[in-house]
Amino acid sequence: MLPNPGSGFGITNVSFNTLNHSTPHEEGFSLEYDSLASITDLGICESYDLIVTTPGLGGQPDRVEAWIDWNADGDFYDIGEYYPLTLNGLVATLSITIPFSTTLGNKIMRVSAAFKGLGPVGSSDPCAAPFFWGDVEDYKINIIENNMQVDSISIKQTNECYRQNDMCKTVLQIAVHTTGKGNPITVTGFDFNTNGSSNPTNDILNASVIYTADTGSFFVCNSPFGNTPTPNGPFVINGSQILMSNSCNNIHYFWLTYDITAGATAVNSIDAQCVNISVNQQGTPSGITPTTTSPQGSGTINTFAEICNNGIDDDCDGLVDCYDPDCYGVENVQCGCEDYC
Repeated sequence: MLPNPGSGFGITNVSFNTLNHSTPHEEGFSLEYDSLASITDLGICESYDLIVTTPGLGGQPDRVEAWIDWNADGDFYDIGEYYPLTLNGLVATLSITIPFSTTLGNKIMRVSAAFKGLGPVGSSDPCAAPFFWGDVEDYKINIIENNMQVDSISIKQTNECYRQNDMCKTVLQIAVHTTGKGNPITVTGFDFNTNGSSNPTNDILNASVIYTADTGSFFVCNSPFGNTPTPNGPFVINGSQILMSNSCNNIHYFWLTYDITAGATAVNSIDAQCVNISVNQQGTPSGITPTTTSPQGSGTINTFAEICNNGIDDDCDGLVDCYDPDCYGVENVQCGCEDYC
């Protein structure tokens, strides 16, 4: 595109994080990074406002747009590389989140404010003519990897009933929310308390922490992060688990589980608190206190037999009425599954 003096269209300033660069309008096409002493650093998964200022002389451009070559393949045609901005007065602003999938290093960003006459927004080609009037400017941006940080920790109760001889029965779900991608955090320990349990010495044989990565809806009792036998009062479970990122906002799930003794007392309460999580962030050990250390609710030791026609899991095995093996062969009209009974 050639310069087009007199149209009044174009760009007078581009701002993006620490980039704040003013240019004469109606330059046409220009490689602005050639004249910049430095380029801006942008962290993966962070959001920044791209602000484009127009001169407002002789009318407004019908397009203010940007393209960023996130995969550095030399074009702007890939999905997620096009950003239409909304003009409000003389200024167009758009918040852009640096995608998790982009690579580190320099990328090219193209910014355009022009009268194009090319149809509705979204139909633009970053390299197509005609550009009737206005400016197209190319900039360099530098993609960096921000260190992973713990954003928050949430805890909730997971069970309402426990049976004698239950093994690896979940008590607490501990969700560690992180942001950032670089230098992953290592979780090294948990401080718990059996507060709320009626008789830990008699009822709890063992406590373990299980890590299920980003799976929080389905628990599988796999190799433990660590364990403590016969917990009673405050107890610590130590181990080592690196938290890996697979998106901009990650949730890493840990579970406190109990093994229940064969002689656990009926209707006794089973409960726990999580008062601290020990982590190593970029070589610096620290402790993090969850927002809620003792979530509402507790479980109960259940020694009842299954009643086969009341729609309730009476014996706390996760199976109701005729789906419970204890009810096989028992006539049960209410649940509507006579073939299983």
